[in-house]
Amino acid sequence: MGKDKETVEQKSLRFKQLCIGILAQSGNCQASQHDFGETSSIREMCDTWHKYWHGMITEVPQQVVQAFRDFYPDFKAEINAAGIFYNEDSRTGYVLVGDSDEPIHLSFAHTAYILGKAHVVLHSNATALAMNAGCKVELLDNSRATIKEGYAIARNNSYLVTSKEAECYDCATVHITDGTLHDHGHREICAYGEATIHSFTSRLIKLYDKSKLNIKK
Repeated sequence: MGKDKETVEQKSLRFKQLCIGILAQSGNCQASQHDFGETSSIREMCDTWHKYWHGMITEVPQQVVQAFRDFYPDFKAEINAAGIFYNEDSRTGYVLVGDSDEPIHLSFAHTAYILGKAHVVLHSNATALAMNAGCKVELLDNSRATIKEGYAIARNNSYLVTSKEAECYDCATVHITDGTLHDHGHREICAYGEATIHSFTSRLIKLYDKSKLNIKK
């Protein structure tokens, strides 16, 4: 028993040291590293993750993914209690998606961050932000996604905002800036910047800036 407890404590300490190291790499201030230094439990560490979340996921996303991949199985209960979920759906808190060989289906997540190489399928009213060039996001039902990096396929009544390559079908709404959209059906498309739309129609497609529409013959 004592040995197991010591092992968990050692792993908890290693998680803490890793968090401080990630904060240092992300350019967060000394105060954030001090905050982590003051934590004494996994729950407190995750509360501190919440506090500095934006900087960590935007500046050092791969280090964040690595940390959760390594430590989530051991501290899942504590991490979930702090409102963070890794590669699984949740009605509450942040859902973090890292690398995955299997598709990840999200039906309830309202704040999902896709930081890894994964195929993520959004159902119902799920919402996600994609930030990995190797990810693929499929939007179904009334789901919504913003794609900073990655490939998207919008279906049903979904709502997509992207600056990369994407496809749309059915009654999807797409706002695209500078990327390329392959249109097979839509409710509305708004193109900005130097976006290119490949479509079968000009109906309900609005072009702004230097965007252009290629209609298939």
